[in-house]
Amino acid sequence: MNRFLIQFVFLLLLTTSFSQIKPGDDVLRGPQNMLPGGVIDGVVYKDDHLPLRKAVEYEPIRLADLAWSKRVWSRIDAREKMNHSLFYPFDEINQTEFKFPKNRREVDTNRSWLRHQERLSLWTIIERHILLGDLTVYRVYAPENPSIEDGDQLKYPIEKKGRDDFFNNQKYRQSIIECLAVGSRGADWLVDNPVDIAQGILNSPVPVMKSGTVISATVPEFKTFTQWFEYIMNSKKFSDRNIDPQFSIFFGQIDSTDDLKNAWKEAEYGGILRKPPVVTYITSRVITAYNIKEDWFFDKERSILDKRIIAIAPVARMKYDRDGAQKAEESSQPFELERYSSVLNVNPKGVIGDYEKDKNGVITFKPFQPSESKYIVERELFWLYFPHLRNVIINYYVYNDKNDAQWMSFDDFFMKRLYSAQIYKASEKFDQDINDVRTGVDALLKAQEIRETIRNWESDIWNY
Repeated sequence: MNRFLIQFVFLLLLTTSFSQIKPGDDVLRGPQNMLPGGVIDGVVYKDDHLPLRKAVEYEPIRLADLAWSKRVWSRIDAREKMNHSLFYPFDEINQTEFKFPKNRREVDTNRSWLRHQERLSLWTIIERHILLGDLTVYRVYAPENPSIEDGDQLKYPIEKKGRDDFFNNQKYRQSIIECLAVGSRGADWLVDNPVDIAQGILNSPVPVMKSGTVISATVPEFKTFTQWFEYIMNSKKFSDRNIDPQFSIFFGQIDSTDDLKNAWKEAEYGGILRKPPVVTYITSRVITAYNIKEDWFFDKERSILDKRIIAIAPVARMKYDRDGAQKAEESSQPFELERYSSVLNVNPKGVIGDYEKDKNGVITFKPFQPSESKYIVERELFWLYFPHLRNVIINYYVYNDKNDAQWMSFDDFFMKRLYSAQIYKASEKFDQDINDVRTGVDALLKAQEIRETIRNWESDIWNY
């Protein structure tokens, strides 16, 4: 009787622990091969009906047991055969039809975003759970100083109050879209100056301001778009708030009044209105690498050299079309996306160029001109805290070349270190990348030297 009671209590506790991590209706785990109408794409139904799994916690380490540690930054390249499981299969987006989801259900029901039925690439998993609010995104740089990329320190989180912030919080939504798409900010709304037109001067655009100062005149703040628009177009309707007629703005032909109204709503007081952006959504085809920050350390308690990934960042490589470069600079037209190219920079507006420092140390961004041949960009999109990501990827599976019935989770893939990574930086007093001081073969030899230093430390500790 007592034995039966103990078994019953154990099963009750086990059931309770599973119920605490039971997934919601928005959780889709792979492999999923059950289609509507009872259609099974395969021999068996592969969903095992288990509750949402949580990653096994790391072994706790006491500071007193941390005898030695070394921080390294490495790159997992899609061109290496060992890493293909992270980058395939591709997802596809119909760029002309796709819109980011407005609710949780649309994350998986939007047919303009096509994904594999049973398997997802790591990028597709990450993007899906960012939209669902399961992951905190860390910017690559501070918005106030985009020329310094130190986001691997997880200093610039995009704050959210709840899981549904992407659907309910406009500011958070825009910040996330800037990480998941290119050209997500429209160009400044410029119109012809009627004063110059009257004098026969053409092509003299001025920016449209929501309120505040326009050249030397002041536009008062209005509560509605209609009042603001009528005031701008014909100041005589508001005789008590006169504006010098020479500063009234001539819109000419407006493609969409709704676009102008939306731009007015989104602009801040005194800010410039922006035209609707022409957005290119980043797909897994563009992701060519993952940068990881990890710590290698020796734990005296277990007498083992261990390693742990601290953060991970998807890296996208894109190609700028020469003929469209000028248009991209003027209208924020996104550039063509292409894998495996050289390395350049892109600013938050989606314009390609380089950051330059003048003699006074002031850093500015110089867009490329059509006459230049540099139209390739590579950039980290954002950083993620890897322990948080583990609880997501443990419920998705990596393809097994040898047996379709035995797939491991992405978490197992990382924990067993079944990928190939090239070191590009290690902790040192100058905080420099290897490529800052070495190039070509010398950079590869330096990376190998860092790897051998770690191995030798473990070897030396056991030699008497």
